[in-house]
Amino acid sequence: MLRQSDFVLFVLSLSFFTVASTQNELPNYHVTAFYYLWYGTPEVDSRYLHWDHSVLPHWDEEIRKKIQSGQKHNPPEEIHSPFYPARGVYSVRDKRVVEAQLKELEEVGVDSVSLSWWGRSGGDTQGVNTDEALSNFVTVVEK
Repeated sequence: MLRQSDFVLFVLSLSFFTVASTQNELPNYHVTAFYYLWYGTPEVDSRYLHWDHSVLPHWDEEIRKKIQSGQKHNPPEEIHSPFYPARGVYSVRDKRVVEAQLKELEEVGVDSVSLSWWGRSGGDTQGVNTDEALSNFVTVVEK
């Protein structure tokens, strides 16, 4: 019997690529990147947004015992991310940053982006209103 999670995985798989009809053809991939609308800097947003997110409790009890959760990161040197952006911490409300990131995504063959939008009703757990960032993103894309 097909579980709902199997069906979702199947649909997601189909949405990311189409298999070629013959073995001589290359697959026709459609690449989607996730784009998070919640990052900000004091220069643009008057404070760090999500770069300073508190350390969350680890799901594994043994690891959770070793890591102190609740402590905030200290940007720009120490950020809440396993990777450090090449351009440094940035705000998604900075049109120049969004333009540069979209250009880079296009250059590497990304076809579409999936945005992290929390809706019009408010913000996320840090009070970040992604609706404002979405408006900025749309303005850049329409340019």
